[in-house]
Amino acid sequence: MHITSRADDTGRRCINILTQEEAEILLKALKESLVNFISIPDNGTNLDFKVKSNQPLEMFTINLYKGNIGKKYNIEARISKNNVRLLALHINATNKHYNPPELGGDLITGSHWHIYREGFNLAFAYPAKDIADKDFCENTLAFFREFNIIEVPKLSSQIDLLG
Repeated sequence: MHITSRADDTGRRCINILTQEEAEILLKALKESLVNFISIPDNGTNLDFKVKSNQPLEMFTINLYKGNIGKKYNIEARISKNNVRLLALHINATNKHYNPPELGGDLITGSHWHIYREGFNLAFAYPAKDIADKDFCENTLAFFREFNIIEVPKLSSQIDLLG
């Protein structure tokens, strides 16, 4: 992977960490978790864990964030060595996201996916169909499938551990 730069419409230099082709290769690569078990974060907290791909050889960080209020939470995958975010799932029925004008400018409401676009990083989003905001574990597993994590950790909430 290499860093390229270009001038944007205002003449400022923009740094593109990945080409679109490189990002798509990483998104499609099969991955495995480096942990066997994760506990779902409590409200207002984050949890990071690592996954890796072998073709190409790369390490990724998965971040799970559970909000304090309601059913808001985010799940994100980024390249560990440079923190470039490749994929995110934002869960909340009241979410609103505007795509950049250069990418259609659409208003996306409700739960949605963000996916890397060269020159825009994760500014592009599309609706998360078949995602219900109430099931954190199921949606986490859906994210794992979308990011091609074929060896996934077991998920448990703090309540499961107490019972």
